[in-house]
Amino acid sequence: MTNKEFPIVAEVIEAPQGNQLPISILQPGKTIVIHKKCQASKILASEIRSNSPKRHFLIPTSYKGRFKRRPREFPTAYDLEIAKSEKEPLHVVATKAFHSPFEELSSVSVGDEFLVHHSQTTEVLCEGIKKVMDVLACEKILKNSRKAALLPLYMDGGFVEVIHDKKLYQISELCAQFRLPFNVKVSVRDLFIEKDILAATPGLQLEESITNSYLLISDFANPKKCWEIPVGRVNMTVQVVNNFSGDPGSLLVSTVVEEITEEQYYMIRRYEGSFLHPPPRPPKHPSGEKIELTPLSLAKKKTVNLPKSPKVRL
Repeated sequence: MTNKEFPIVAEVIEAPQGNQLPISILQPGKTIVIHKKCQASKILASEIRSNSPKRHFLIPTSYKGRFKRRPREFPTAYDLEIAKSEKEPLHVVATKAFHSPFEELSSVSVGDEFLVHHSQTTEVLCEGIKKVMDVLACEKILKNSRKAALLPLYMDGGFVEVIHDKKLYQISELCAQFRLPFNVKVSVRDLFIEKDILAATPGLQLEESITNSYLLISDFANPKKCWEIPVGRVNMTVQVVNNFSGDPGSLLVSTVVEEITEEQYYMIRRYEGSFLHPPPRPPKHPSGEKIELTPLSLAKKKTVNLPKSPKVRL
């Protein structure tokens, strides 16, 4: 149906399973108003835990709970470059040792602390030949001083973030001030919803902002108060009764935190990923093997099918 055909009055014939609405307005026999189809931004988030399976959520930007930051983990120096921000210096502790083969670059021991500044290029002497290398300019934190350090961007190490910020954030502030993915924990639950399913999670990784299609529906007896029903993730059957002729005035839209299945999570990631440009490749080790792209070598490469968009059932 198109938006020109809304709003309509419908009777619920078959209710959806796992309904997360705060009230039972989608029970069989209930008369509802379907106002329109709309787009809404949500934050895709996953539970932080060492064992699987993880729980996955779609969090509305109107969520009123407050978060405190949790340390992020970075497997390479290149990840530090991506995660740094202008808001504050990125402070990390090394969890894996690295021995630099070049005198111009720094070696790293477990427990070393660094403040990450910016990426740059520098010359190194490799087997008597000067080569230009991409590096990460940092400050190594010593007991009573700081020392300049250059880490190669190709460095395969391990770092954990040190959090000094004790402020509590709303989700809209986190998305505006920091680059996703970002680790948080609910410190104050959303008092405007009866059951906040995020409050019991040990931690959350806010992964990305996505846009989904929803239907705005309400109880026929109270057409002003609406809820968002996700198109494509809710299976239900309704029978159209007639067009809605009333005037609900300004709609009051209530949103809920939606817990999604693992299958739905990967479907969303695949669908969103098909619209994004691939991330930049991390720098290669200067002594890495050279690959010649000849017609013969290209023919031997496996072809990769682009992800298909999921079918949307309206």
